[in-house]
Amino acid sequence: MKIWLSFSGGKDSVLTLDALKSQGFSVEGALVTISLPYRRITMHGIQEELILKQTQALGLKCHFHYIPEGASNEEYVQSYRDAVQQLVAEEGLTHLAFGDIFLEDLRRFREQMLSDLPISLLFPLWMQDTRQLAESFISKGFRAYVVAVMEPPLEKGFVGKPFNKEFLSQLPEGVDPCGEWGEFHSFVYDGYLFKEPVKIRLTDRVKTVEYPTSKVHMAEVLPSA
Repeated sequence: MKIWLSFSGGKDSVLTLDALKSQGFSVEGALVTISLPYRRITMHGIQEELILKQTQALGLKCHFHYIPEGASNEEYVQSYRDAVQQLVAEEGLTHLAFGDIFLEDLRRFREQMLSDLPISLLFPLWMQDTRQLAESFISKGFRAYVVAVMEPPLEKGFVGKPFNKEFLSQLPEGVDPCGEWGEFHSFVYDGYLFKEPVKIRLTDRVKTVEYPTSKVHMAEVLPSA
């Protein structure tokens, strides 16, 4: 089996890696979607450079899948399929793992998008209790910051907080402990799977992107010497 991981740098990605390794599987690398021209992950704005440092610290190969600004859904699908086919041809990819937990429409989208390719999909966290997953992440010693939040339901002040028991205790009622509805996103910088911590620095600057019915607040996270 040549397993790769659909990877965003957040806790669910690391939990997926942890779940696979705990089951005795070896994970070859990470497939990461990056938006151009900013060279960042769209949903939380983490730089390509930091993702590369993170995957290296986790002992994973890294394959960046680039999406141009304003790409349609059809263009995204074709581009993603091309990236997977490249990994099949060049790396011998046989299995691609995702960190989805309970969003059935998202899982179905992935399955339909890749259904005719010669690979199998893995969902190691599927239908697990999100409170238990979040608490397990913390108890195992992984360290992460909350780098983006959606308002509503969360406020700007949650940006930059460590993902720990205190953060979980402060979440408003109805917010998923893993942020599975997109309420927040995280960046993991240390833990037992890491060869060394990823050195980062959170600045005081927060970027806000406004949508018709919500806002997304994103921390500025920089590499640290």
